[in-house]
Amino acid sequence: GQFGDVWNTRLARARAVNRYLDERLAALTKNHYLLRISHARLENDLLARPTTLRDTLSQLRAVALQ
Repeated sequence: GQFGDVWNTRLARARAVNRYLDERLAALTKNHYLLRISHARLENDLLARPTTLRDTLSQLRAVALQ
């Protein structure tokens, strides 16, 4: 009947929203994981070869002169 149709429509809509949210959560989880890995690699690179402000300014000057 009409009552069942209304609830079936609501259920279908809720399932569609849930599928979308599941996909978004999976994408965000993957992106967060990749960002964490990338950040850890950058951090390790910086710790492996420390640089000073003077070195950085010298490199910027060289790039600006090119």
